[in-house]
Amino acid sequence: MELQEHIDDIRSRLESGQFTNETAVSLGIVGRLLTALRWPTYDPQIVSPEYRIDKGRADYALCHPAEQPRALIEVKRVGNIDGAEKQLFEYAFHKGIPILILTDGQKWRFFHPSGSGDYTERLVHEFDIVEDDKAEIASRLNRYLSYASVQTGEAMTTIAEDYQKVFRNREIVRRLPEAWDNLVSGTSENSAFLIKAVKSETQRLCAHEPTNEQIFSFLGEIIIDDSPPPPVSRQEKYESYFQEIFYELQEQHNFPNKPPPFKENNAWYFPSGYGHRISYHLHFGRGKKVYTGLSIYFNSNNREKDSILFDLLKERESQINANFDGNLRWDRRDGRRGCSIGVARDGDIESDASELEAIKAWHIENLLKFKEVFTPEIKRALETLQSR
Repeated sequence: MELQEHIDDIRSRLESGQFTNETAVSLGIVGRLLTALRWPTYDPQIVSPEYRIDKGRADYALCHPAEQPRALIEVKRVGNIDGAEKQLFEYAFHKGIPILILTDGQKWRFFHPSGSGDYTERLVHEFDIVEDDKAEIASRLNRYLSYASVQTGEAMTTIAEDYQKVFRNREIVRRLPEAWDNLVSGTSENSAFLIKAVKSETQRLCAHEPTNEQIFSFLGEIIIDDSPPPPVSRQEKYESYFQEIFYELQEQHNFPNKPPPFKENNAWYFPSGYGHRISYHLHFGRGKKVYTGLSIYFNSNNREKDSILFDLLKERESQINANFDGNLRWDRRDGRRGCSIGVARDGDIESDASELEAIKAWHIENLLKFKEVFTPEIKRALETLQSR
């Protein structure tokens, strides 16, 4: 049976009300589709039901390689999907999972957890098995959830790219009114193009050219909203700032290639290439300080080993520090959830545009320096650790 045939049959059973509880949804819909997507549902190290995360459990963890979760699925009773995102995102935070799926069997929501904003803003795609086109549903399932796409990493890349499209579209919609107001008020350097177009069209119609004042007066009367634009929140400023850095790193330095950065309010974590627990961070901190550095987050089951990794790096502190303008801050953070190595400077997200440009240049310069210096150092330390 092809995937679309499974979808057709599930649709009919949903319409007749056959899935009366969460277990029925989990087995009769989710498990069935995972099998159709070529997941080895017989192997609990690959498809792990009731996957334990700290004090909670996710209904399914989809792993590659074995016991390394790449997607979590939270299953709810039909019609009971709303409001379940918080629990799912808490699971992802503890494990650094790149794909989250929430479903009641009929509605399916795919999230990019390292996106920014609230849960709804990290939603990449949603479909309804009963209402939506089965070919489109099958296409999305294959892109985001097939075993092959997760094995190759294509699923994680695709959902991150689709999130960026959603984010860009949301930002465009949010900024369009402001852009138009700037054009018609004459405060934008691009206003001249609008004035020229209106003058030309008016002259074509009546053989007379209007003045700039006439044009702005007319546009202001019919278009400009006198109400002040909504204030930009601090979180929106963080998001805009880090997105600019992300685009510049991708376009000019091909970094990060994949996976995408993990976002946490006023900090972004970029992949080191040595697993999600070791990353490079850009961070706005307390006391109007900004940071760049390396983060090592502990595995709760192997804290001692992760602390030793930090110690192995610190053994070469003098050689590493020699690559930077000043000494790095080495913070083992005993008793906390991770270690940190970094540099800091004064700065705040509320700074003016010119100062933010200087902070951004500093962030990018030091992030690339950390990547250059620490990539071989991490490799050496991990090899030493594995040989013990």
